[in-house]
Amino acid sequence: MWLEKSLKSYLDKLASKSPTPGGGSAAALLGALAAGLVSMVANFTVGKPKYKKVEKSVARILERAEKLRERLSRLTEEDSIAYSKISDAYRLPKGEERNKVMQKALCHASKVPFEVANLSFKLLKLNQDLVEKGNRNLISDVGVSVIFSLAALETAALNVEINLAGIKDKEFVAKKRKTLTSLLKEGKKVEGKVEKRVEKLME
Repeated sequence: MWLEKSLKSYLDKLASKSPTPGGGSAAALLGALAAGLVSMVANFTVGKPKYKKVEKSVARILERAEKLRERLSRLTEEDSIAYSKISDAYRLPKGEERNKVMQKALCHASKVPFEVANLSFKLLKLNQDLVEKGNRNLISDVGVSVIFSLAALETAALNVEINLAGIKDKEFVAKKRKTLTSLLKEGKKVEGKVEKRVEKLME
C-alpha cells in the first residue's frame, strides 16, 4: 500500500483526516529510516582499504540492517491494516460479540508496534557496534540513526500502550509492559553512549 506510493503521498495522507497512516505507521517508518542510515554507513565502509580489518564485521551489520529495514518498511503498512480491524469492530452493534472482536483487534494491533519497538532496539545495538567500526566520514549519520532508533522505540511503545489500555487480558498486558519497560530502559542507555561517542569522534 504505502510502499508503492511516493513519499509526498504518504505525508499528505498522514496529515489528512484519514485515521491511517497514524503514529504507529510513522514509528515504523522512522525505524526504517534509521536502518537505512546504518546500511548507508556500512556501505561506505565495506571495501575501503582503511577499514579492511573490520570489513567482515561491518558486512554482517549491513546484512542485519537491510533485514530490519525491509521488515520495518512492511510494518508501516501492517500498522494501518491492524488499525482498520479496530475501526471495523467499532462499527459492530454493541454486545458480547462486538466485545470479543474488539479485544482480538486490540491485541493484534498492539503486536505491530510491539514488533517495531523490538526491531528498533536491535537497531540501537547495531549502531553501538557501528559507531566503533564505521567510516568516520559518516559518523554523524550514525548519530542520526541512533537518535531515530530510540525515537522509533519510544513512539512504538506509545502505540502499544494506547492499545493495551483497552485490553482486558491482564496477563497479556503485564507481559507486554514488562518487556517494553526493559527495552526503553536499556535503549536509552545505549542511545546515550552512542551519541556521546559520536560527539567525541566529531571533535
